[in-house]
Parts: sequence; structure tokens; C-alpha cells
Amino acid sequence: MIASEPRSSGSGGRWIFVPTAPRDSGFIFKSRLIFFARITVAAAVLILLVRHLQPARLFSALARMDWRFLLPAAVLIVPNIGIQVLKWWFLLRQANPRLSLGCAYDSLIVGYPLGFVTPGRLGEIGRAFYVRELNQFRTFKLVVIDKVTNLHITLLFGLVGLYTFTAAALDGVLRLLLLAVLLFLTAGAIFAVATDRGIARLMRKWVGLERFGGLAFLKLYVFSGLFFLVYLSQLVCLVFGFHQTGLLPASQAAASTFLVKTVLPISFSDLGIREGAAVFFFHRAGVPQAAAFTAAFLLFVINVLVPTLVGLPVLFKGIREVRP
Repeated sequence: MIASEPRSSGSGGRWIFVPTAPRDSGFIFKSRLIFFARITVAAAVLILLVRHLQPARLFSALARMDWRFLLPAAVLIVPNIGIQVLKWWFLLRQANPRLSLGCAYDSLIVGYPLGFVTPGRLGEIGRAFYVRELNQFRTFKLVVIDKVTNLHITLLFGLVGLYTFTAAALDGVLRLLLLAVLLFLTAGAIFAVATDRGIARLMRKWVGLERFGGLAFLKLYVFSGLFFLVYLSQLVCLVFGFHQTGLLPASQAAASTFLVKTVLPISFSDLGIREGAAVFFFHRAGVPQAAAFTAAFLLFVINVLVPTLVGLPVLFKGIREVRP
């Protein structure tokens, strides 16, 4: 089959789709197979969890929810997306200072529907095609930097949560292994911020950014850290709506949940993995399993499903603009 790829337009349109070489049918088959496999994993894990927890208990937990905690969790989607937009805008302006905040918002929000069906939201790299003022391959590299710094912070904070939450129950060797990985991630962040000249030279060669050094990486880590804390606060608020527990163990359980979800990107939009991890870790914090499952699923609705629906019109508008 003949494939087409999006190309930036200089005439006001967002995208232009131009024919490319025929794609390998085997690659397409494997891609579809992986896609349906991830849907199968998500469905299977969710079904197992629902059967284990029993639908009646889940509906009962939802009926008893203190909805006053739902409001702050829902409102926090504004700083959640806002921090991501500001971080993405900061990155884009390193390559082109004239790029607007609106351009950063449009390209980021369109990444939600593109990333909805991919593990770890890898489909978000498609936002690179929505920044027509920059070379798409260069923008793709900026997306990679954005994703890697978020991943670094998630692993770092997640391991802190997991280590402090479960250290007493872990085998000595495993505890030392977690501590070693944690120290390695911390050293990596310090190295990226402290070695200004080395990082600047790497960014200049790889992305073509002339003034991107340790201070810029520090700002990226601050953005990523704030985003993680907002995300964590949303889940803690939702859990508190079902069951009051200590703030520290709830935060540790939330961080551990995000860590597991991140290192196991094997299902459709992380469905099932996120909920299963929440059930396991929050139950250790004294939260009923049905409450933890429902809170984690509501987090998916607020932070993934709603932004995806918001991003769909922007995506469809871009597609309509390039149609003859």
C-alpha cells in the first residue's frame, strides 16, 4: 500500500500529507498485532480486577465517594496541562524564540489523541508534525528531550516512594539494588545540570541548540517535578474521596503506582496496569481495594480521556485543512 506522511505547510495549513514509498506489509501487520495485543492486555487485566473486586463493591465505593475531593482533582487538570504547555513552549523557544504559546498548546494538546492508544503515550511524538515553523525531525528531538526528562523524574520520585514505602519488607539485596538505581538516577540529574559545557555541546550537535546547557536542563527538571507533584496530588485527592488515610503513605503509594505504570507500558493507555498497581500499593496504605481501583480509573478519565476529547477537534481541524 502507498503511505503518506505529514509535511509542514508554508501556506497557512498545518499539515500536508505527501505520498511516500510503499510501506512494508509485514511491518503494518506487526504494528496492528501489537496494537490489538495491548488492547487485549488492558481488557484482560481490567476484567480480572473487576471480577476480583466485584462490580457491586466498586459501585458501592463510587456511591459513597466524598465528591468534594473530586473537584480539586478535576481542577488540577488546569495546572497539569499548563505546566506541560509551558515546558514544551520553553523547549520550542530554544529552537525558535518567535514561536507562540498558542502553537505550543495546539501541538501539545493534539498529542493526547495521538498518544491515547500507544504505551507510555509514545504517540505524542506526533505533535512534532504540528509545529510547522520548525523542521519536523528537529522538533521530534525536542519531544524526545521532553519525554526523557519526564521519565527521569518519574523514575526518580517513583523509586523514592517505592523505597521508603516498602524498604522494610524488601530483601536486603533488592533493597540495595533499588538504592543503587536511585543514586544512579540522582547522579544523572546532577550531571545534566552541573556539566554545563558538556550538555551544551551535546545539544548543539544533536539538536542544533546553541545555548542549551545545564541551566536549561534544570528548568526542564523543575517543570517535570512540578508536573509529577500535580499528578500525584490528583490521585491522592481522589483516594481521599473514598478513604481517609495518612498523607505520607498515600503519596508513597501514588508515586509507586506511577513508577510501575511507567516501567510496564504494555497496555492500551496503561489501563489495568495503573489500576492494578494502585490496588496493590494503596491497600498496603490501608485503603480498600475497591476505593483504590475506582480512584485510579477516575484519574484516567480526568488526565487522559478528557484531554484526548479536547485534543480531537484540534487534530481533526489540522486534517481538514490539508484536504483538497
